[in-house]
Amino acid sequence: MAVAKAGRAPKEFVPDYGHNVASEFELWLEDANDYMTICKVTDPAEKRSLFLNLAGLSIRRVVKGLAIPDVVGEEGDPYKAMTDAVLAHFRPSVNTTSERHKFRQLKQQGQETVTAFVGRLRAKVEACEFESTRVDTIVNGQIRDQLIVGLRDNDIRRELLKESQLTLAQAVSKAVACESSIADSSLYEEVPPPSLANKVSQSNPLSKGNAGKCRYCGCHHTRGKQHCPAAESQCSHCHKMGHFAAVCFRKTKMAVARAVDQEGLGLEADEQTNRVTEDYDTVYKTGSGQQSKHFTRTLTVNGKRCRGLLDTGATRTLITADVVAATRPSHTVLTAYDGTPVTTLGVADVTISSGNKSCTCTCFVVPTEQTVLFGQDVIIQLQLLSVADVNVVKVRPVDITVDPKATPVALPPRRHAFSLREAIEAEIKRLEERGVIESVQEATPWVSPLVPTRKANGTLRLCVDYRRLNKAIIRERHMLPTLEEITAKLEGAKVFSVLDAESGFHQIPLALDSRPYTTFASHCGLYRFKRLPFGISSAPETFQRVVSDILHGTEGVMVYIDDILVFGTSQEEHDRRLELVLRRLSNANLRLNWEKCQLRQTQVKYLGHWLTGQGIGPDADKLRAIQDMPYPTSVTDLRRFLGLATYLGKFIPRLSQITDCLRRIAKQEPFVANAELKNAYDTAKRSIATALQKLAYFRPSSLVPTAISSDA
Repeated sequence: MAVAKAGRAPKEFVPDYGHNVASEFELWLEDANDYMTICKVTDPAEKRSLFLNLAGLSIRRVVKGLAIPDVVGEEGDPYKAMTDAVLAHFRPSVNTTSERHKFRQLKQQGQETVTAFVGRLRAKVEACEFESTRVDTIVNGQIRDQLIVGLRDNDIRRELLKESQLTLAQAVSKAVACESSIADSSLYEEVPPPSLANKVSQSNPLSKGNAGKCRYCGCHHTRGKQHCPAAESQCSHCHKMGHFAAVCFRKTKMAVARAVDQEGLGLEADEQTNRVTEDYDTVYKTGSGQQSKHFTRTLTVNGKRCRGLLDTGATRTLITADVVAATRPSHTVLTAYDGTPVTTLGVADVTISSGNKSCTCTCFVVPTEQTVLFGQDVIIQLQLLSVADVNVVKVRPVDITVDPKATPVALPPRRHAFSLREAIEAEIKRLEERGVIESVQEATPWVSPLVPTRKANGTLRLCVDYRRLNKAIIRERHMLPTLEEITAKLEGAKVFSVLDAESGFHQIPLALDSRPYTTFASHCGLYRFKRLPFGISSAPETFQRVVSDILHGTEGVMVYIDDILVFGTSQEEHDRRLELVLRRLSNANLRLNWEKCQLRQTQVKYLGHWLTGQGIGPDADKLRAIQDMPYPTSVTDLRRFLGLATYLGKFIPRLSQITDCLRRIAKQEPFVANAELKNAYDTAKRSIATALQKLAYFRPSSLVPTAISSDA
């Protein structure tokens, strides 16, 4: 039996009887059948032998135990008989009565979406063994009925019950639409801040007609966004809309060990203004007992080894009395995150070290039965924690699909100047620390060379030459909008914002199976990307699809890869749309580069053009490049000038007449730089500068007749 070496062979199947072995085996069998198809193995006997070879010893023992014959009848299929027997062996007997009872108890969970709930219903309905006799099957009908019964939101349930002939597809579509509209509308309703146990400050009770202190302006006013004075204001700290800088969420920090002076001595300004935010789920207890989400580290405290919790939310360090004795009393009272007072025996000045780093700080001494806690003062000085500053968008890891027939190519690393090597090593280290790339220690069939380039600000960008890999990639073919399609939606727009994603591709997680394709070689060794890399031919389409899915259904928004355009016919409409877009991006964990964002502008630069309330105009840099272009000395220089003029051709009436003489000269052999060329060149530059016009946006709803101008 000759098996072609193509595709990826499935790994050995090891039954895990603690899980659903039948389902796992079905998935593995599909993978094995695909591999056999790729290898062009069609003979049943050969498929049986290859199956046993791939499946491993565990499955071979099962087959021998089942005593399955090698040949089944004269025309039997020994491979199918064997796989059916193995699947039947793994599939347990089902109590349909019990499974149907469990199915009827399914309810939509707290944060579960309608789509996820329907997926859970589909997974559970298989064991119920409902009959299927109609076009709209009984199985789909059972899922539809349980979807309606188990929905968390009563309003969505009422909408579905209004329909008399409702199919499963219609029910899911209607429920998802209602869920999305409810989520969007809730963005404009004021949500009171949660009541936290560790909030120390107290406020006077308000009258019944008023709400509590508003989280957006910090004042007391009637509940509702329309009554908030910060509703249309821009924060001077984070530049987001809808709140004042005094209550900006980015400025606030969590107070875990909050100091309260009992004798009225007062606190420092930063402690007095310390506020409690919603990030309270990762705060640790100071008492003894089981801790959750704990990060422990053993440090040296005054020469003694001491193991404690690292708590980035704690403003104080707590050391137990068996490690260090209190040297002086303290009038400060500490409270835990739940408001419980923390018993202290006093304070002490200690020296804490980790490796070759050490620091001196004043810690609070607590009884021995409590937990040692290293706070912000120790963590920052000893650099005990490093936080990656690259977001990962909440999306399923994307795949890079490579043609299985393609031959892998491993290229050697390129030789770089010695003056660049130090900068390359620093950039590789930075990307590795941020979780963008990882070191490769095993053999890999695809290797591409590293190509460092300089950014406009002078810093180094690590690019990879993926040209050989791109020839084998099967692209998604997700359509990117053209500038004409974007500007056709801008009729009546007066206010614009442009949002730019920070290292956009590097925020998209890459599937584990696709990472080996991105391996690149450098003088530091082999590395591969854990995020979507630049240079992959399918990357722009993939990123466009991800961002389009995040912003699906939002009005006044156009997306071109990592450039997001938000527009509105008025300031209020624009701000409302912008707030919704920012909330969607924040929920998806997509980070923006605020230095490149243009917010609430009457004109913005977008895709190399200027967008204004009156229409679209050319980029002044392009026009300046034409005016500053030197006299052509070769046909290449002349064609470069004609290419730039053609790029601005839609803004220049009668461009073909203006450049007619130059185009004729460009075709002459040999090229001669004479007086005729100089006169034609100067005339063209002057004509382009004076003839440049701004174009109005296309107005399909207007009764004004549309004129078609052809410049051929």
